[in-house]
Amino acid sequence: DDDDDDDDDDDDDDDDDVKSIMHVYKNIYKRNNSNIIFAQYQYGNIAKSTNNGASFIGATAGISGADRKNWDTPIVFDPQNAQVMYTATQRVYRTENGAGLWTAISGDLTNGPGGGNLNYGTVVALDVSPFNAETGSR
Repeated sequence: DDDDDDDDDDDDDDDDDVKSIMHVYKNIYKRNNSNIIFAQYQYGNIAKSTNNGASFIGATAGISGADRKNWDTPIVFDPQNAQVMYTATQRVYRTENGAGLWTAISGDLTNGPGGGNLNYGTVVALDVSPFNAETGSR
């Protein structure tokens, strides 16, 4: 009986290690498929799980490592298409394939990096219009 409890404790410790390493700020779930989870954590890092959070892989291909990234970087789904997502550094990025590859869709939207030892000059909020760009309706 005690051995079974020890095994359960080990599993719980592993889960705690993963959570403490990632320091996740946002979890967003793909509409109509709760097995797909995106986690955003420090300085623009994005991870994707396709197995309901059992494991994650990096999902930042195409986002420049030289970009300035906020501690809590914005990330949102397009309300019309769950494969389309947006995130931002000092510029806005878009993916059309569920974070397989991101493409910059703007230039620098800030006044530059600023000064000091903090990461200034980043986009801090991002949202997508609820209107369909093609029809103008919701």
